[in-house]
This record gives sequence, structure tokens and C-alpha cells, in this order.
Amino acid sequence: MAEKMGVVNKTFLVIKAFVDVQSEWGVRDLAKHLNFPVSTLHRLVLQMQEEGILEYNDLTNKYKVGIEMIRISSCIASQVDIVKISRPLMEEFMQIHKETVSLIRYHPYERKIVFVDRVEGPDPLQYIKEIGNLQPLIRGAAGKSILALLPPEDMNLIFQEEKLSDEEIKSIMQQLETIRSVGYASTEGEHVEGAKGIASAILDASGKPIGAIAYTAPLTRFDSANELALAEDIKEISRKISSILGYRNT
Repeated sequence: MAEKMGVVNKTFLVIKAFVDVQSEWGVRDLAKHLNFPVSTLHRLVLQMQEEGILEYNDLTNKYKVGIEMIRISSCIASQVDIVKISRPLMEEFMQIHKETVSLIRYHPYERKIVFVDRVEGPDPLQYIKEIGNLQPLIRGAAGKSILALLPPEDMNLIFQEEKLSDEEIKSIMQQLETIRSVGYASTEGEHVEGAKGIASAILDASGKPIGAIAYTAPLTRFDSANELALAEDIKEISRKISSILGYRNT
């Protein structure tokens, strides 16, 4: 069967296995799943690795989705429905609070986040993260709001990949417990000195975090007395988006 397929057909089947079945594969397991000869699949995987579509994970000795695939999907993500859903809610928030608000997507295969859209306040920020650039989850409100809701095994992989010490992990875990309790993340200066971030995760129909809505402002303009009100508005946007995407908080 595999011998009769073209390279494009085989490539799509490989990509779909990473997207629809599981995020990491060993060559032999993937060959068995797709009913491909191991040698055929190995050549194809190496070609996809050369193009950045896949990359090898030394921690698991398996292949995962690569940077180029993430870049392509990030560009597409900026045009899909979640952007259209989020944009009017973000614009309404900006009109009320007069500060920048951003939409962030989580890429589970790379275990990183990417900014896909933003509505800037009347005084645009000079240090806002660029659209499409991958960012770690361990720093900043957006990443931590998502990290707090990931399964423990995913957290452990992220901590390993970021090479965190035991003390750093302990500190972050304490922060994540608070985030789960209050429903939002609040950070100061973790990406850029002097910046305040407040973010709440967006959930899909199954309750998995797929992104976040984040408020960003300079500390010089931030009124700490207004944090709870800001957080509630950010949480309300994320709740509305999650509800539209099918999430039901039972």
C-alpha cells in the first residue's frame, strides 16, 4: 500500500499522526501505525527533519513537530476563527482599560506559546512580543496561565527542557497552585523589566488549555488597586471564548 503512495500522501499521513494521534513517535512505532516499511518511513522522517517539519527529541528519543511546522501553523492560527472570536472582545477591553491586550496560542507539540493577535492601547508598548515568535511557558503571565492547567507529565517535560533547578521548579509550582486557585496569572517584569502582565487561559471543548488572553502595561501606568477588576475582565473574555469553542464548566 505504502509503495503506491506518492511522497505528498505519505507526508500528510505522517503529519496527521502527530496531530491526531500523539505528539511524539519513534520511527518503528510510527511505521507500524501507518503500515509503512521502516526504511521508507525513516527516509521520509529525515527529509522532514531537514525541512524543520519534524525534529528529534533527545529526552524521549522520539520525533516531534518541528519549528518550521510551528511557524507555518502560527501564521495560519492568526487567520482562524479564534482570532475572529477574540478580536471584538479584546477591542472592548481596550476601550475600557486603555491598555494592550493580546491573544496567545499554545502549541502542545513544541510546548511553547506564540502571540497571534493583539489590540494596542492608545500608548502602544515598545517591548511587546512579536506575532509568531515562540516563547517559553515558564516566564510571563500568559505562559503560566496555560502551564498551570497542563497535566503533570507535560509540566515535567517542560521543566526538563528548560533545565530548571529543583528550587526553581518548587517556586513555579507554588505560583501555579495560586493561578489555579484564582483563575488567572499575574506577573511583573518576567519578560521585560517594568512590565505588568495579567492573563487567563482559553480552554477547548475538552477543557484543555489552548491559549490565553493577556493584558500588558508598564508598571508606571498600572494601578495595583485595579488588579482584581482587570483580572475579572480578562477572565471573562477567556470564559466567553472557551464557551464559544464548546467548553462547559460543569
